[in-house]
Amino acid sequence: MENLYKTPEATLTEQPVSEHGASFFVTSIAKLCVLYLFTMGAYVLYWAYRHWDSQRAEINKPIWPVARSILLVFYTHSLCALISRRLEAQQQPAWQYGGAANWFVLLSAISLAVFVFTNSDSSLLLTLALPLFLLLASLPPMVAIQRQANLASLDPQGKSNSSYSGANIGWILVGVLFWALTALGAVVIGLGLDK
Repeated sequence: MENLYKTPEATLTEQPVSEHGASFFVTSIAKLCVLYLFTMGAYVLYWAYRHWDSQRAEINKPIWPVARSILLVFYTHSLCALISRRLEAQQQPAWQYGGAANWFVLLSAISLAVFVFTNSDSSLLLTLALPLFLLLASLPPMVAIQRQANLASLDPQGKSNSSYSGANIGWILVGVLFWALTALGAVVIGLGLDK
């Protein structure tokens, strides 16, 4: 019989995930797209946080993943550079990340500006159509970055994080509610019932 009073045994030193250090946040591309779209882009904060949190052991200085996720436009190129270096260390083809990082930062900055500077008196185009376009346009560069992160983490398909947790489903349901309210708001504004 097992001794119930024995202290648990655990390794107290951090073990790197691979011979090249800690892996990046891995997720399947389908799951990334679903969560990003259903949360109206808010998933990007969690996505960035998980990437930077996984790199704490890799970077020789203290970092704050929360700050780096909130200020993602300033740290996207750094994240992509870390992914690129990991790929090179694994003898994989070099990744020219400039295009994906630049587009992601540009579209994210424009999206934030539109969100901040539009108000209820703005046209339907500015309040709904442009943010929706920017939401969709920001997804391809984010997908490109995630593909390389998965490859650098030796899980190209993101199979280790392809199923949906209860929290994921909860956020999807909240997203469905927000999308329904947004559609209702568009109909109300389009019909002129908001006056």
